[in-house]
Amino acid sequence: MRLRTAAGLGALLALLASGCSTSSSASDNPTGQAQAEARDFLRDYVQPDGEVVRFDQGGDTVSEGQAYAMLLSVAAGDRDTFERTWRWAVTHLQRPDGLLAWQYAGGKVIDPQPASDADLLAAWALDLGARRFAAPAYEIDSQRVREGILTTEVAGSVLVAGPWAVQPMTINPSYWTPAAMDRFARLDPRWAPIAAAMPGLIDAATDSGRLLPPDWGTASVALTGVTITPTPLPSGAGSIQYSLDAARLPVWTATSCQPAVRARAASLRPLIGTDPATAAIAPRNLDGTPASSDRQPLALVAAAAAAGAGGDTATRDRLLDAATQLADKLPGYYAKAWAAFGRVLLQTSLLEDCSS
Repeated sequence: MRLRTAAGLGALLALLASGCSTSSSASDNPTGQAQAEARDFLRDYVQPDGEVVRFDQGGDTVSEGQAYAMLLSVAAGDRDTFERTWRWAVTHLQRPDGLLAWQYAGGKVIDPQPASDADLLAAWALDLGARRFAAPAYEIDSQRVREGILTTEVAGSVLVAGPWAVQPMTINPSYWTPAAMDRFARLDPRWAPIAAAMPGLIDAATDSGRLLPPDWGTASVALTGVTITPTPLPSGAGSIQYSLDAARLPVWTATSCQPAVRARAASLRPLIGTDPATAAIAPRNLDGTPASSDRQPLALVAAAAAAGAGGDTATRDRLLDAATQLADKLPGYYAKAWAAFGRVLLQTSLLEDCSS
């Protein structure tokens, strides 16, 4: 479980009091704004050798961060940063099975276990990079990571949290990125059942939209389908809640080119809300009620995803503006990454173009 930082109510109320207006650059040129925010993240967190350092979270490096930087490099059209970030991951994190050790600090790997979200996103970024930068070698690298995922991080048709999570099937719903799975299914038929399982798995994680997804859970398979039981952290610590892991799921779901998958993101809108002052709250109980007074940009991006998936682009854009302003007032690795991803994933086709 990656530690996340929390934002206070005062900062959010201050920015809302300022009007939280849409900047002309965001409203008139969403692609330019998305690329600018992506470049800001890359400038602040990618070191000259390609390591992505979480300065506000103990100064460590995680495989997630390397994958985030690779995706944002694709969005920004920055091949040099993409190459440096991937080569650092290959040199310091990649295991013999192609997957990435999840945590590095003090000049060494401190936890060799992979996290399937980082592996999936890195493989997706490599496939995107091969196309965007006309560099076929990245596709070969993507294939190697994808093979490792299929071999060790998939149980049946379910992407589990890592090789350690196959039995019992331990899942983190926010690790599922339907757009990446759909792309891989077009390249390799073995991914087809994984991509096709997404609507049912999201329904299982959200009680068909009646609850928010949990950060963690266990999955069981029966003839009637998959059942997901929410749990605390795999260590047993913490609470069952929708927090800064689970809030990523509405965003990834809204990014899918499958209407049936996007509809699952839209169904969460009543539980998340659309008022920036309250939609920013995380963590929440699974029924949507606040479990804290903390505010985070990702929570606003999740609300924007739910609104946009339902066709309400004006509310989506207003919430993304609020996320950007909150991330500017309370900067940090996770806040800045997800403010940028909100723009890239929800307002542009810089990563995937559903029209094609």
